[in-house]
Parts: sequence; C-alpha cells; structure tokens
Amino acid sequence: MNDFHRGQGRDDHERAVHEVRRRLADAVDDVEPAPDALPRLLSEVRRRRSPRRPLIAAAVAGAAAVTAVVVAIVQVGPPRPEPAGVAPNSYVAQPEPGVIATFDVGSGRQLDRIARTPVPGGTIAADEDRVYVVLQNGAEQGIVEIDAAGEQRIVEPLSEHRDVRAFAAGAGTVAYAGNREVVVGGGGTQRRIAVPPGLDVLDLAVGDDGRIAVLTRSQQGHTQVHVGSEATELAALPTVPTPGDCGAIAVEWTGTEVAALSPVDCDRGERFRVSTFDPGSGEVVGGGVPFSVAGHRVDADSVQLSTDKLGRFLVSASGTPQWLIDGGTVDVLPAPCSEDTCATTPATFWG
Repeated sequence: MNDFHRGQGRDDHERAVHEVRRRLADAVDDVEPAPDALPRLLSEVRRRRSPRRPLIAAAVAGAAAVTAVVVAIVQVGPPRPEPAGVAPNSYVAQPEPGVIATFDVGSGRQLDRIARTPVPGGTIAADEDRVYVVLQNGAEQGIVEIDAAGEQRIVEPLSEHRDVRAFAAGAGTVAYAGNREVVVGGGGTQRRIAVPPGLDVLDLAVGDDGRIAVLTRSQQGHTQVHVGSEATELAALPTVPTPGDCGAIAVEWTGTEVAALSPVDCDRGERFRVSTFDPGSGEVVGGGVPFSVAGHRVDADSVQLSTDKLGRFLVSASGTPQWLIDGGTVDVLPAPCSEDTCATTPATFWG
C-alpha cells in the first residue's frame, strides 16, 4: 500500500506540473493576458487538489523555468492607472492689469476670469478657494479678498505710505510685511511683530495651523526663517538657518515642514532648488532637485513659491516661464497670458 500511494503521489505531482505548464502556456499565448490570470490559475489547481496543498507548492517550486514565465505575465499586464489630480489643479494669476484669472496647470490654458479689481494689483496670495491681492495705487488701497464667485471685499486697508514688501495668506489669516513690522490678521484680530533694524523681510508664509514663517536677510547676507504663532517681536520667534550655502529667496509651508527656494550656484543664479526642512530643528528633509532658470531673472523681489494639495511646488517669477516641481521632476510651464498680454506679477497655486 505504501508503494501504491508513493506511485500515486508521483503521478499526481506530474499531473499538477503538467496542468500548471499548460495553463501558463495558454496565458502566454494570449496577447493581452488578464491581470488575474495567474491567481485564477493557481486557485483552480488548488481547488482541484485541495487535500494535497503541499503538492501544488512542490510542483510550482520544482518548475524553475515556469517562474520566469510567471514574472513575464505579471509585468505585461495593464498599467496601473495614474492617481487622479486634486481639484482644481490650477493656479491664479493676473494676465492683464487688474484681471484675476485661473490657469490649467497641465496646458497653461486660461480657464476663468474670477474678477476685475478697480486698480491693478500687486502680489497675489491664496487660501483654499479665496484669493487675495494687494492694491497699492490709486484711490483704493488695501488687501482685497476675492471669493470663488468673484465677490470682493477689503480685509485690510492700507495707507498710501505703507509699502508691502511681502504678503501671504492661509488658515483664514493674511500676513504682510511693511514699515519695519509684520502684520498678521484674521478673524477680526490683528497683531504686529516688530522687525529689528538690520533685517529685511524677504518673504512670508502662513501654515495650515496659522503659524507664520518669516524669511529675513541680514546686512551681511545671511538668511534665516523665523517661525511661530504668538510674538510681538521678531527676535522672540524661534529661528533656523535656511538650507544651502547661498541663502533662500522664498519660503512656503508644506504640511508641517517649510520649503525654501534657494540658488544652487551663488554667483551666477542660474540654477535653483526647492528644499524642505523641519522648522523646529532646521534639519533638511528633502534636498530638492536642481533646475535651470538660465536667461531669466529670478530673485527675492520677483519670485513667488507656492504649493498645492499634491505636494507640488510652483516657482513663478515676474515676466518669466514658470517651473513646476513634482518630486524629482521639473516641468517648465508657460507664463500666464491672455490674448493680448502676459502677467507681470507672479502666479500662485490655489484651492
């Protein structure tokens, strides 16, 4: 009886191997094999030989050549669908003086005109689906909030002598720098953070939790980021040096981290990178891939850095192409233009 069972076991083994080989050959002959061909094959054989599951494992393990075919079948299956973009997948710009419009990220095509402001505006900031623009010339001056329906209201009046050097929005808060102070307002309250002599504010960012990041440069050219939520003196906020040797020219929050746009080659300024770092320790989280801006002027006075829900960065400067950084990939986007003119101020992600 023992010899009989051993002989029967060998026969079962050979039949299982033959069945696996036959079905794999059938799958390979199919020019478009179903992605579940292999699981269905093994499942069927397993159901046929369920009392002898170790036998199936031995049959597959004993067919070394079959393994290569299995790998080939897995690899030639249909590609995985790319993840869908996060709406609205667009950015906001001023293609004409006083016109606020949205543009598709992929094609650069103008989508909608959100609003027309009474006077040409300057820097644009965005907080979810609300857009903010600084109006600093003409009879009406202030920070104007524009909702997705195009409705406008002044959220911060400005005197004609107040020069806004940097501007940001986020978490229901707007912040701007001017007259040796950083003004942070939101929810009907306002606080002022004094900027000491010897420091210039280059850029601001407001995080999802309401914390601000203030990028400053000393008279010696050193840049650092001041991070915090409660203070009346800039010196009272924790500071971290910006990544790189050349100093940052723009900052932005990306989740709980801060992103900094910095030149790679300090003297020429033809290559830049966007690095991310921990605002508490200053430890660099992501070094950022270098990209070229050769032939275009990109500096602290002309550039804006923004991010979207996908974690992509948009580097936009006045009168230049734009650069979209998505992980290790950098795409050059056209400047936002209408039929007649192109934007002379930087664009920003929104939504």
